[in-house]
Amino acid sequence: MGARANAFAYLGWPGEPAVGPPAFMHRASAADIPVAPLGHHWLDSTHISFGTLTAGLVWGPAKLDLSAFNGHEPDAARWNLERPRFDSRAARLTVNPWPWLSAQASAAVLRSPEVLHPGIDVRRYTASLAYAGTWGAARPQLTLAWGRNVRSQDLPTNCAVLAARPAGLVSCAVVGTPFAPSRVGDALLAEATVPIGARHGVFARAERMHKDELFPGTDPFHNRVFPVGSVLAGYRYELPLPGHLRWGLGTAGSLTFVPPFLQFDYGHLPASYWIFADARLR
Repeated sequence: MGARANAFAYLGWPGEPAVGPPAFMHRASAADIPVAPLGHHWLDSTHISFGTLTAGLVWGPAKLDLSAFNGHEPDAARWNLERPRFDSRAARLTVNPWPWLSAQASAAVLRSPEVLHPGIDVRRYTASLAYAGTWGAARPQLTLAWGRNVRSQDLPTNCAVLAARPAGLVSCAVVGTPFAPSRVGDALLAEATVPIGARHGVFARAERMHKDELFPGTDPFHNRVFPVGSVLAGYRYELPLPGHLRWGLGTAGSLTFVPPFLQFDYGHLPASYWIFADARLR
């Protein structure tokens, strides 16, 4: 459509609708990180929607794309194809003012995304910045992102089940905790992968979010929203081996921060570590 504009469309089964930044497994800033972000379902869990129709317009540095897609999360059998639906909607505006910077904002309505809570819809809002630069031998890739989920209804809970709760927490109305139920949850993410030279790479991720469903559906605290944070860092080394595959070895560790109320169930400072190997096509 002239020198500065073009239109596009695609149909996917499955596909990735116009919601959020690129999914974490396709983000350059997460290229070396071996685990999914905790805020995955605030930003990009729609990347495996069975039924996605997207159309858009690019004009210079700006792109607007609109999607009709399947808002339902797939079932546990991830190796099969599910019936496509087009019951949800999304819109996204992306602006690339310079070759090293990209910004996006998006909004979506997901119809009944969670199989455990059928009939509850979610409105999702996201905004993000992506940076790709060169600092000498280092090539940092950085993403800053915010996501918000707004449920159409409160999560169901069972106030009659109070097993294994500390003494005094015996009522859904008066529970002695400041963490109230909410239909709104926010997530913040900052992550970076920094390749250094041909063999080395370091990565890090920090997150903070408002999380419910930290207790079973029968628990009176199932619908309560708690602030949770996490920091992760690691290193990957690419082995100097010939062939069509690039082999790498790496290690990573993380700390999770939970409020004192959750420490009875989750521990004082939950920690995790990984030792991993990977292979990539050259």
